[in-house]
Amino acid sequence: MNKELITEQEQKVLYMLATGNTRKTTAQKLNIPYSRCKTIVGNLCTKFEAENFVCCVVKAIYEKLI
Repeated sequence: MNKELITEQEQKVLYMLATGNTRKTTAQKLNIPYSRCKTIVGNLCTKFEAENFVCCVVKAIYEKLI
């Protein structure tokens, strides 16, 4: 995965969730709707070809994207 393929907002959401924030808290802190946060998580899973967000985070860490 190339870091350029991830938007700035996706990077922020990925980092916040990887560091223990919930989707709800992440949405509040980034001042985005919860539904947008859920969409971003789905997009990240697709981009990382991951079954779920935990796998997505593991892949991001392995590839040194976060």
